Amino acid sequence: MKRKKAKSRLIVSLILLNMFLIILLIGMFYNGSKVKITDQYIKGDDLYLVFADEVSCSIGKDEWIGSDENNACIIPLSTDLDDLKIKNSKGFIYKNYSDIDSVLLNDVAIDDSPIYLAIYGSEYIDYSVDEDNVKISFSSDDESIAEVNENGKVSGLSEGQTTVEARIGNIAVEIDIIVTDLIDPVKAEFDYSKPFLSPGLYSEEDNDLLDEIMFSRIEKAGYQTRAGAVAAARFLALEFPYRIHYFTENGRLISYIGHFCDGEGRYYHKGLYLHESRYANLDPELILDMPAVWGGKLYEYTNERFWPNGLDCSGFVSWALLQAGYDPGDLGAGIAEWEDLSDLGPKTWLESSLDDVRTGDLLAGGADPIEGGHIAMVVGLKDGYFYIAESQETSEYYWGYCIRKYSAEELTQYFFWRVDMTEFYGEDGNLTDYWLNY
Repeated sequence: MKRKKAKSRLIVSLILLNMFLIILLIGMFYNGSKVKITDQYIKGDDLYLVFADEVSCSIGKDEWIGSDENNACIIPLSTDLDDLKIKNSKGFIYKNYSDIDSVLLNDVAIDDSPIYLAIYGSEYIDYSVDEDNVKISFSSDDESIAEVNENGKVSGLSEGQTTVEARIGNIAVEIDIIVTDLIDPVKAEFDYSKPFLSPGLYSEEDNDLLDEIMFSRIEKAGYQTRAGAVAAARFLALEFPYRIHYFTENGRLISYIGHFCDGEGRYYHKGLYLHESRYANLDPELILDMPAVWGGKLYEYTNERFWPNGLDCSGFVSWALLQAGYDPGDLGAGIAEWEDLSDLGPKTWLESSLDDVRTGDLLAGGADPIEGGHIAMVVGLKDGYFYIAESQETSEYYWGYCIRKYSAEELTQYFFWRVDMTEFYGEDGNLTDYWLNY
């Protein structure tokens, strides 16, 4: 009987021991797991780390400071986070916090892509923070080239390259600033006094840099978005310092009643057509005359004359869409039985749909609403006026590529159809209805 009782006590003791070991292992596993951060934010010059449970914090010392009533540890932004230690309520110490910097940068987003400025041009650094709680500072490495104010507005002062630093505590981002005389500061209206482009003004390096600047504008607006197409059109009219001639096309790359042709009156390729190096983009079998960049003399078959090469109306629209990442084909204009640019979206009668016109839509006009023959892009809406990017030959003043300002009455006299481009673009991107914020 005593042996049975002793055996029972032994079994109970073993069960209790096993339970103790299990609890101990669970406790060890719990203590060794990563402590959970539920929130983080910056207030003034401090980083607040909020934990799921009560903790204590230490910064490179054995002095522990308990978290506040919200389980938040308050840490100066100047702290090297590799020195940070966290202790939970059971006394287990955590040191593995090397990922906090990257998490923080997700909450404080600063665009570090290069900024290209004209001399006396300006642009804001793109960043997003909680403005009520976060203090961000900016400084220029060379204020003779570019200066920056407390709101992140960078202004170009002289040609050259420098960097601007955006800093939050111990987190700093450097942004390359390139100031160049190859572009003009953006004006509130198209400058009809600009000279027309002549050949030989740009080197291959100049053409490369101008392409780089234009594509940076498109990228910031949104590649393959409505805003990206508008950015391409605005750049050619508002920042490029010369006007582009109107040239009655000698033909297109796709099926067309007339010639197949490349680079004569249209340039359906990526980038600007300013240097002879761009001839490599052309299909040599589709060159009717000798190649010529924009502004270079070519034989214009329709008018039987030598004339500066440039863009016709559909050549411009096709080019702008291509720069933004769309490839509708080298289409022309006109309301015809064959496919053209007015078929890229549903057409509505313009006079009855003026309130629906959006920046980035196409407008079709011409001799009459049946034949059409002219195409343009809406690139601005402001104070009841419509700003239309188009290449036209209707008058000496508006001749060539420009952004023309129309009242509603003028617009409906010149254009008949609105082409709704919503489905074609898919996304709006960083669209603005006007290019200047005043």
